[in-house]
Amino acid sequence: MSVVTMIKEIKKIHPKDIVLVQIGVFCHAYGKDSYILSHIFGYKLKYIDQNLTTAGFPENAKSKVLARLEQNKINYIIVDRRNNYEIIEKNDNKNLNTYDEKFAESYEQSKLKLRIYNIANYLEDNLSKKEIKQKIQEIEKILVK
Repeated sequence: MSVVTMIKEIKKIHPKDIVLVQIGVFCHAYGKDSYILSHIFGYKLKYIDQNLTTAGFPENAKSKVLARLEQNKINYIIVDRRNNYEIIEKNDNKNLNTYDEKFAESYEQSKLKLRIYNIANYLEDNLSKKEIKQKIQEIEKILVK
């Protein structure tokens, strides 16, 4: 069974927990969970396909990540891919869990970053066109206001 399929099954049971999958010396989060990690830690989102993102970090950063998730009162579980996705660590804040709030905030920020990225790519891809200089000047005028 693929990692993505397993994550979907685990998320049915733990919809309000960040699911971290330990794969070798890295931990990965998928979907909504990856947006939260990206927002809090600045980790880059990677698109697996059009509808699914992932973000990850090396195992040596795990204690820092878990401490910050606990500080933000975000529930998490860590599952080990080698041991049939067995839960190896868990944090449950019960009714203080801020997962939904953090996701909403993270998702909005990620979408804005993607829009900025797409605008920058458009401008770079069209540098040779005459109207680009004018568009950049218009953007600069807006930013200076």
